[in-house]
Amino acid sequence: MSLKILQEDNGSKILIITPLFTGHKISGETKTTIKRNKISYTWVSYMSEMKHAANVQKGLNSYRKKTGGITPPYVMVLDRDIILSRHAIDKMFDVIEKSDKNVGWVYCPFEYKGHINISFPAQEFDINKLLKGNYISSNSLYKISMVDRVGGFVTETEMNRLSDWAMWLKCYKFGYIGKVCPQASFIAISTKDDISAGSSNEYSTTRELVVERYIKPLMDQMKGS
Repeated sequence: MSLKILQEDNGSKILIITPLFTGHKISGETKTTIKRNKISYTWVSYMSEMKHAANVQKGLNSYRKKTGGITPPYVMVLDRDIILSRHAIDKMFDVIEKSDKNVGWVYCPFEYKGHINISFPAQEFDINKLLKGNYISSNSLYKISMVDRVGGFVTETEMNRLSDWAMWLKCYKFGYIGKVCPQASFIAISTKDDISAGSSNEYSTTRELVVERYIKPLMDQMKGS
């Protein structure tokens, strides 16, 4: 398990975390497109045999340990194979800076290219739509205060493929919503080894867990409010 500092700026506004499975590398396109932003950021990666979301949380915990608990006010998850549109992070930052207190994260439209080819256009946050299925990527910009208040990222091993969906439902349970930034976007290069390219049986099993652990309790809460 290891934390690696890829870039560290004084007065950074954003802590970018790239989760890596042991042996994986960050693509050259990701490195290039992240530089096309003006915002001051610190970029770290965390590599281990753990799953995606667990490495995100470990990256955050390890960076805090290194800095004595000091972090930028925002944290962004950025996978190793993401091609950002120009100034995507700058644009998402502008949206989250101007957002209301109940906005916990900002997301943008995206598409998979490669083994899987599918696009997710810009859609406003809608809890009823989210209860039926996920349309928001984990590659989003989060308020660190929200991440702390909800108890961190969803890191349950069996949630690996749908941990982002579970995270949004968890955030809503605590009173937070997301806000879309249609001016930004990204492309995720898909391979047969990606989380998103798992079997249909695996997806169905994980979906059932999300329904039992997150959707049903949330719906009960909504009915009682």
